Amino acid sequence: MLLVSTEAVARAIIVVVLALGGGIGCKQENTTMNSGSPAQSISHDRNLLQAQLKLPAEPLEVSFEEVPRGVAGGLGPTDYLLVALLRFDANTLARLGASSQARPGNPPRISPLANRPWFPVAVKAAIERKDDAGVAIRGRKFDAINLLKAPYATGYFVIVEGTDYVILSAQTS
Repeated sequence: MLLVSTEAVARAIIVVVLALGGGIGCKQENTTMNSGSPAQSISHDRNLLQAQLKLPAEPLEVSFEEVPRGVAGGLGPTDYLLVALLRFDANTLARLGASSQARPGNPPRISPLANRPWFPVAVKAAIERKDDAGVAIRGRKFDAINLLKAPYATGYFVIVEGTDYVILSAQTS
């Protein structure tokens, strides 16, 4: 007959609880993650954004947030979408467009998740919601691979027509 102490049973229960619900293997929450109201998750920190992206020049203005994709708290890693709004001078915009690979589509479309409520009026005016799969935007769309750093693996940016803004969308997978 096997005798097990109460203390050993308690330790085993703690280990099982920690393994199942204690966050082992889960991604640590990033301070820019959209974990509360949208206004709390937006950052304007150029240095933080430059640590996450390879920017072609110093932006005049930056706003960005990391939006979780998938189910937060689920098993396995959670993917993120980095949405950045950058404002550049006209010369930088011209160089950025000339040195990047254009993406097809006229008008270009962006993910509904990339259409953020904090965009300025000039950018919102260029956006038209089409369906659940995307929104149309007046501008030119390009591949963002040359601007990305790990953990971001894929993305695009749009130079918004009639403005000096760029919307950048980058995904972790």
